[in-house]
Amino acid sequence: MELSQNAFDQLRTWIHEACGIYLHTGKEYLVQQRLSAMVKEEGCRDFPSFFQKLRNSRDPLLKNRVIDAMTTNETYFFRDQHPFDTFFNSLLPAMALKKKAGVKSKFRIWSAGSSTGQEAYSLAMLIHEFCSSATQPLSSHSFEIIGTDISAPVLDKARAGIYSDLEISRGLSPERRNKYFSKISENKWQLSDSIRNLVRFQTLNFIDSFPNMGLFDLILCRNVLIYFDEATKRRIFNHFASILDSDGHLILGGSENIYGISTAFKSKKEGMTLIYEKINGREPIAVQSSAVARSFFST
Repeated sequence: MELSQNAFDQLRTWIHEACGIYLHTGKEYLVQQRLSAMVKEEGCRDFPSFFQKLRNSRDPLLKNRVIDAMTTNETYFFRDQHPFDTFFNSLLPAMALKKKAGVKSKFRIWSAGSSTGQEAYSLAMLIHEFCSSATQPLSSHSFEIIGTDISAPVLDKARAGIYSDLEISRGLSPERRNKYFSKISENKWQLSDSIRNLVRFQTLNFIDSFPNMGLFDLILCRNVLIYFDEATKRRIFNHFASILDSDGHLILGGSENIYGISTAFKSKKEGMTLIYEKINGREPIAVQSSAVARSFFST
């Protein structure tokens, strides 16, 4: 099904306004690949008529189907590994010291763009392992992990905690697989309740006003912001600064950074991980960047 430049411009504007994802010229093939079948299913003869139906529809399910189709949900357990090493070796010990000193008793972690839950559950496994030591002042009850995503279907999968053989094999050691999962069918594994109960999932669209989520000690937003334009990223970083505790931390993906976008944070290196800390007492300043925005979707 042919996609004209005008139809592409209409759809990418709608997508940007609906969820913040920005499609550069040259990404027409993604719209064709991901929406062509939906155009036919909706009884539309072409992309322009589908756009008209989408624009005029009051059915939120159609809007959500388009957003789901255009969202990349690539994830796996302990993705990139080093941020999880930093969490276990640096951030968790620092939290334990705060708990022991009576500075803080509860720690809140946000997995922003959590997809099907592997990142949030990887953190939960490390918390469980760290707290298993009898010498630790921390327990799993000292933590609250929240995972958010725009897609309701992927969050349903995350809550269920059921993964295929392939998903289990990506990033998860055999030892952790046997410790935390039970095989429930030939190709399905169920995550244990002890890990699932540490995480709460909820729907969140980054372009909407953030709900009253409270303060967080750690925000992980990895491999998510690459899909947004700079104006959207500036607003998101300012939101992060407003809900990050004074001594909290922000971790982005390896190909993402905050430079030239916001002055709300300073960075430091922990091992191989670049961590951002909020600059206390300073209002975030939106920084205009002349850098050409990168291509937002991988092929």
